[in-house]
Order: sequence, then C-alpha cells, then structure tokens
Amino acid sequence: MYPVSVCAGGAQALLLSAGGAVHRLADGLALGSAFAASGSAGAAAGAGLALHELPRALSDALVLSQSGLGTRRLVALAVAAALPVLPGVVAGLALGAAPAARSWLAALGGGFLLHLALCHMVPAMLSVRTRSPWALLALQSAGLLGGWALLLLLALGEQGDEH
Repeated sequence: MYPVSVCAGGAQALLLSAGGAVHRLADGLALGSAFAASGSAGAAAGAGLALHELPRALSDALVLSQSGLGTRRLVALAVAAALPVLPGVVAGLALGAAPAARSWLAALGGGFLLHLALCHMVPAMLSVRTRSPWALLALQSAGLLGGWALLLLLALGEQGDEH
C-alpha cells in the first residue's frame, strides 16, 4: 500500500503518522455521527472501522519497522496517530445530533470511501499480473460484491430500526 522508499526513516515515519492521524480523525467523525443516529448504527460502524483499521495498522507498523524505527518509537507514533479519533468522535456526536448534519457527514464518509477505492484499490487490482486472470477477476469481484452486500445489509438493518 505504501512504497517503502518514499522518504528516509524519520521523515517517512512522520509522514505516515500524520496521514494516519488525519485518516483516524475522519474515522472518528463517521463513528460519532453513526452513534448519534442510533446505537445499532454506531455498533455497526464501530465493527466496520475495527475491521478496516486492523490491516491498516499492521501495514503501518510493517512500513515503520522497515524504516528502522525501534519498537518504543513505533508504538509511540501509533498511539499519537490514533489519538485524533477521540476529538473526531466527539465532533461526530455533536454534529450528528442534527439530522441534516448527519446526512452531510454520511456523504463525506462515502466520498472518502470512493476516493480510497478509485485511487488505491482499483489501480492495485489492475497492476496484478497472473497466469489465471479470470480467477483473479472472480476473486476481486467476489470481494467487492461481498463488501457491497454487507453495506446493503447494514443499510436495510438501519432502515428497519427507524420504523
């Protein structure tokens, strides 16, 4: 996901941590606004964010350890990059109290996800070369359809909670 040779050691670690902090602030906004909508929406968003953050945190740790960072510094940077989720949740709860603001926050979160998919996932999927491209296409399509199906189930479940 991240090229290791972007910049040297400490600068790379700071750049990666700063990007992670901004990312986690947006995650906090999404989580807070979901909890403002309902407890079940918040729980679903929390579960989705946990599944989303685990591979990201592992890849960040791998890149940072390859840049020569020690374990203590790596943990300190990871904690510092995770802290912005707290003000994000607080802001999401405050803004999510108004239904119109919740709609805007949902649109913002959806835009972030589309940006991620179009700028990172699709080029990565297209760059893979294999002897069986149809099997790879089937696997990638199953992953995308599975993700959309989960989102649809979450939306239907949330719609059922409103009635």
